[in-house]
Amino acid sequence: MLNETYRAMLGNKSVIRETFMYGKQRAAAIGYENVFDYSLGNPSVPCPAEFTEAMQDLLANEEPVNLHGYCPSQGDPGFRTDVAAHLTKTFGLPYEQKHIFPTTGAAGAIAHAIRAVTKPGDEVLTFAPYFPEYGPYVAGTGAQLKVVPPQAPAFQPNLDAFEAMLTEKVTAVLINTPNNPTGVVYSAETLTRMADILTEKSRAFGHNIFLVSDEPYRDIAFDGKTVLAPGYTIGYLEQEPLAGETRTVREVVEEGVSELMAIAKEFEEINARFAEPMEPEEMDALIERQAQVQELMDHKGVWDLDARLEMAMDALRCPPADMTVDKISGGERRRVALCRLLLQAPDILLLDEPTNNLDINAVNWLEDFLLDFEGTVIVVSHDRHFLNTICTHIVDIDYNKIKMYVGNYDFWYDASQLMQNLMKNQNKKNEEKAQELKEFISRFSANKSKSKQATARRKLLEKITLEEIPASSRRYPWVAFSPDREVGKDILFVTDVSKTIDGVKVLDKVSFIVGHGDKIAFVGDNENAQTALFQILTGELEPDEGTVKWGQTATFSYFPKDNTKFFKDCDDNLVEWLRQWSSDPHEAYLRGFLGRMLFSGDEVYKPVKVLSGGEKVRCMLSRMMLSGANVLLLDQPTNHLDLESIAALNNGLEAVKCNVLFASHDHQLVQTVANRVFDFTSDGKLIDRKMTYDEYLESQKAD
Repeated sequence: MLNETYRAMLGNKSVIRETFMYGKQRAAAIGYENVFDYSLGNPSVPCPAEFTEAMQDLLANEEPVNLHGYCPSQGDPGFRTDVAAHLTKTFGLPYEQKHIFPTTGAAGAIAHAIRAVTKPGDEVLTFAPYFPEYGPYVAGTGAQLKVVPPQAPAFQPNLDAFEAMLTEKVTAVLINTPNNPTGVVYSAETLTRMADILTEKSRAFGHNIFLVSDEPYRDIAFDGKTVLAPGYTIGYLEQEPLAGETRTVREVVEEGVSELMAIAKEFEEINARFAEPMEPEEMDALIERQAQVQELMDHKGVWDLDARLEMAMDALRCPPADMTVDKISGGERRRVALCRLLLQAPDILLLDEPTNNLDINAVNWLEDFLLDFEGTVIVVSHDRHFLNTICTHIVDIDYNKIKMYVGNYDFWYDASQLMQNLMKNQNKKNEEKAQELKEFISRFSANKSKSKQATARRKLLEKITLEEIPASSRRYPWVAFSPDREVGKDILFVTDVSKTIDGVKVLDKVSFIVGHGDKIAFVGDNENAQTALFQILTGELEPDEGTVKWGQTATFSYFPKDNTKFFKDCDDNLVEWLRQWSSDPHEAYLRGFLGRMLFSGDEVYKPVKVLSGGEKVRCMLSRMMLSGANVLLLDQPTNHLDLESIAALNNGLEAVKCNVLFASHDHQLVQTVANRVFDFTSDGKLIDRKMTYDEYLESQKAD
């Protein structure tokens, strides 16, 4: 007679089967390649080649009886002996054959393990979220499953609740790491504390409480190794490339097409050999090889190789081909290394700050190249426009945890801010929050860009679930400028200003008028001209000719590119340093202000001379905010800043109701803040355009 409990269990729908059928239905609707099926614990990813080869070898060479024959219910004795020996060697514990009980699958192992250590009526604890199959596994043994509530968002075991639920009736605890529904790996700290709790409670209750682990993966080391699938190639651009290199630019670039260069060289050598005396058989063999090499050259496009090399070097504005790399600048070395890497055409590109020291034309060329690139690109960058243009996913490394989100940087940033605000608003109903999030996703998904990356990103966003919206714990500084009074009609008049520095004319009869509401960006590569003009406007430098006239109501605050004089040899702590710029000298006010700029606790008492580059920039921005000025002058303010601080500064400059003159290479900052663009030519002339940065770039292309 069939056990009634077992009969009832069979009458229930299988969660695994339902999940599997749902996956089949979705695959039929959207394509199997778009469904990642975990329903049977077998993700649709390639099997390692080594495993396939081992299985094929067993099938071809092993005795059929050994391969297919049945073994005793407790497992093959030889296998059990070998496993016991391995465990003894690995963990130093006295395992024997009798301690080993092989099972078919995790379900059998769990059921047998729980049956071995419990009796009907005992309790088994597990942690939410858990696999629903655990219910019938435990019920089948006659025990009762109790669930410890979850601890979001980290989903590490809720050990406080766990300890409270440990009663005398509990004889086993069932955990699953890392293959639980969340994919979370329980930390060593968590497991150690769990073990301590179980030891203490076992002693208090007078019986053992056993820990049963589902798929612990103890022998699989997450050691940080990178495993590249067979047939794929990877290329890497380091942050400071080609250090110590002494070859010529051309020799380094040719490395990117070394295979093609070898083919071309062999073709030349074959042609040279035709001039040498040889036997008819040798001549025939040489003619045959020439035909083979010529076919290779046709197939791989070697005939126009020189033109392709020149085109790539010209696009990235590489130095002359015959210059040695040790004689060129850091920015030029980056361009040469990037040129070599892109010519290699690897399947995967790893790029570490690829836009550093590149001008806007080179950056635009790189963006276009990567948009057309058919492989995978993994990039580290502080250039938000670059990230927004090319990225379909953002990986956030936050407090030693790595999470990947769909979308570009703007989506990740805006989504994380929205999620944080919704989490703070406890009074809002869940359905209202869900609707707000749906509308937010819909706005980003409606991007009409025709680029490959944007199209792919849009398709991914359309499929995103609410649970995938990031709720980052990152902190952003508070950057907000508040002028003490509104500037009048007359603001700034610059007339025929010229300046020569070290024999080079950096400004040549520069004239302009700053109008009410103007936010002017200084762009281009002539940073010497930009800095010289800022210094002339602030009175730090006298022009050789021309005049500068400020309006009576105009008050300015200046952020210099070089802030050394503000911090060098200064023993003041942050509170003392900031006090000299503040109308409120009280420490409580200054500490509060510094706290909003991410200087907290005892950090405010460290001397300013030991601050990092980014910390000094945040101090200089604090100084500007306290000034109450109605004209802000900023020379490369994003240098040394992290992305969070750049975003905060961007928002602050967008929002401020006063005039702003700033120099920056940050495309997004310039585009979103400036309504007017100043570009200085190499000979010191000023190009003045009342338009956005993107409009200016388009006009330059048209010219």
